[in-house]
Amino acid sequence: MNTGEKMPVIGFGTWNLAGRAEQPVLWALEAGYRHIDTAKIYDTETDIGRAVKKSGVPREEIFITTKLWDDDQGYERAIRAIDASLDRLGMDYVDLYLIHWPNTDEPGGKDVRAETWRAMEHIFRAGKARTIGVSNYERSHLAEMELYAEMPPAVNQVEMHPFKVPNDTVEYCHEHGIIVVNYSPLTRTQYFGDETLNAIEKKHGKTVPQVLLRWGV
Repeated sequence: MNTGEKMPVIGFGTWNLAGRAEQPVLWALEAGYRHIDTAKIYDTETDIGRAVKKSGVPREEIFITTKLWDDDQGYERAIRAIDASLDRLGMDYVDLYLIHWPNTDEPGGKDVRAETWRAMEHIFRAGKARTIGVSNYERSHLAEMELYAEMPPAVNQVEMHPFKVPNDTVEYCHEHGIIVVNYSPLTRTQYFGDETLNAIEKKHGKTVPQVLLRWGV
């Protein structure tokens, strides 16, 4: 990434595991996952912290991503939010901290995004996040950042799979050295019955999830 940090290509997401993430994260770490993705709004940070401690895997071998929620946008709120996330995780730093959503395109939205990103840069300089980035930002939001960002985002995390490809955004990221991380690569199982996927599955002797993950990589 643009900070020199490396991120495991495949990560374990914990959305929809509120109150029950500890055991799945332990299983994921046992299976070899080294990138765990969470967010304040997922309510899984505490469980992840416990799982990491129980796993016996050294903290420095695990890449932890978490995200700043909408109601924590703004400079002071963002500074408080990372401290709260670290407290829930029981960690001194995260490997990647993302702004979860661009929040609003209403008048004044750009000012809020600029103020929030200024806080993200402070969080990076303070060593509380080894890398900073954004999530769900479209091309227009990324281009806007050129006006106020001293440090460009390392990552833009967006929903992407064969049935949803935000081409304009992906092209912008590739042109500006921003790594695209795709979430919901398995389409939340919505397309597991798709004829084309099933044909590829049969031809190559793979499962539909394997086909989708290979496409994502």
